[in-house]
Amino acid sequence: MLRRAIAAGRGWLWARSALRVVRAEVRDDGLGVAVPPPPTVRRGSLRGARLALRRDSASCLEKSLVIQRWYASSGIALDVIVGVRHPDLKDGPTAHAWVEHFDADCSDRFAEIRRVQAPAGKPPRLVG
Repeated sequence: MLRRAIAAGRGWLWARSALRVVRAEVRDDGLGVAVPPPPTVRRGSLRGARLALRRDSASCLEKSLVIQRWYASSGIALDVIVGVRHPDLKDGPTAHAWVEHFDADCSDRFAEIRRVQAPAGKPPRLVG
């Protein structure tokens, strides 16, 4: 229990730091951002990271890039997909980003316009 709490705290701190990097680099360099790796990918660290991203009101793109990096450090390569709202839909956001196989698939509402390849890692093992 204590190990998970420590891992969550480390995930929290890393995500806040990574979010600052992402916010600065996306503004300056677009999607070619280099998110620093997390110090640990122990059980609980992703939970801490997600809580920090929610608390700091990360945009969907910022959240996706940080989560993608966490998974890449775990050896799992997941792409970030950036999409725009389908023209036949009138309501909702005009653009959205999500992590493939992690977030809900939004391809029914958003047309993919860009895919950000994952840093080096192995492909995800899908169950189902």
